[in-house]
Amino acid sequence: MTHIKVALVQFFIPHYRIPLFARLGQNPVLDLRVFHSPVPQGIGFKEESPGKEFKNTVVGSRWLAGKRLVWQDALCALDGLRAGDVLVINGNPRMLHNYPLTLRARRRGIGVLWWGIGFMPGSSWINTQLRRRIMKSADCLLLYSDIEADEFRKFGFIASRVFGANNTIDQSDIQAARAKWPHNRLSAFIREHQLENRKIILYCTRLIKERRLDWVISALKLLVSKDPAYLLVVIGDGSEKHRFQECAESLGVTSSIRWMGSIYDQEQLAPWYLTASSMPFPTQVGLHIFHAFGYGLPIVLSDNLACHSSELAAFSPGINGLYYRDGDIASLAETIDTIASNESLRARLSHEAFRTVSEVFTLEHMCDKFSQAILESSRVALARMKRIKCH
Repeated sequence: MTHIKVALVQFFIPHYRIPLFARLGQNPVLDLRVFHSPVPQGIGFKEESPGKEFKNTVVGSRWLAGKRLVWQDALCALDGLRAGDVLVINGNPRMLHNYPLTLRARRRGIGVLWWGIGFMPGSSWINTQLRRRIMKSADCLLLYSDIEADEFRKFGFIASRVFGANNTIDQSDIQAARAKWPHNRLSAFIREHQLENRKIILYCTRLIKERRLDWVISALKLLVSKDPAYLLVVIGDGSEKHRFQECAESLGVTSSIRWMGSIYDQEQLAPWYLTASSMPFPTQVGLHIFHAFGYGLPIVLSDNLACHSSELAAFSPGINGLYYRDGDIASLAETIDTIASNESLRARLSHEAFRTVSEVFTLEHMCDKFSQAILESSRVALARMKRIKCH
């Protein structure tokens, strides 16, 4: 059997990517090695170095231009690769090492697979143009969703060389945690934490300005004025925590909020997800959507589609969650209340939320698309080299 060597260059490996790379590493056709640097301090990602789940090499890296650019000592990723093997690069145009890597790989007949977000929220015009430029130098594109893939085919990229991964996370830890909370244990948790007859809103992400927890707190003030049963549970930490707590105090809703701090263990997270009625995302939504859906938790999203990452593709308004009018606090409160106060609606949204991650946005599907994109990159590179030799 012919093996394709695959060098995947990743700035660092977030913990949620380990199952993906482990599964790819089990593909008998691919000989995968991931080149990565340690997780930089202060960027909010959990440090979790891979073990023997897949072959990996740690390389150095450094910030440049006031942390606006990155150079990774990853040129060694091409060592031992030959024509028909594949280089997978992160699509971020700020990764300066991608440029010489791509140029050297193409000269040697090594396939180049560009992997990343096609439409980056808030990206500058220059970054967008650089992103498109490096995309055009790749043999194939692996975008984060089928929706993005369709859009880039319309931009003129060759259809057979554009793939949608339907970016997601491994659900096994989440489902294992859910199984540890049967009805009797969950009922005991509710009694222990005095959650009987409470309408729980869950907010679980980093506490930074851009995520606009202050909008949720403002919506909470409207909700508790209507029904004191509302309780906001905040899981996470961040640079803006103190400011958000001051916001809650100034609005007089401190007693209706529980600040839980950072929780990483799924078994400890599970009961909060399982007792909540919804999870609001006032601005951008990303991979957190799959965490919520894994517990069957409906979400509330801004209807400003331009602010979201490609994971928005997993959201179906009225099916697994609801939109609110962007920046409208009254609309946010009303939408949260609609889900919390309508048991049949909440049950239907919950069922479809779980179905989204158990049947559509699955790790198996993502790995299949990744493998297909690698194989096509290899084929395109070999065909390219053949044409060059013929001339």
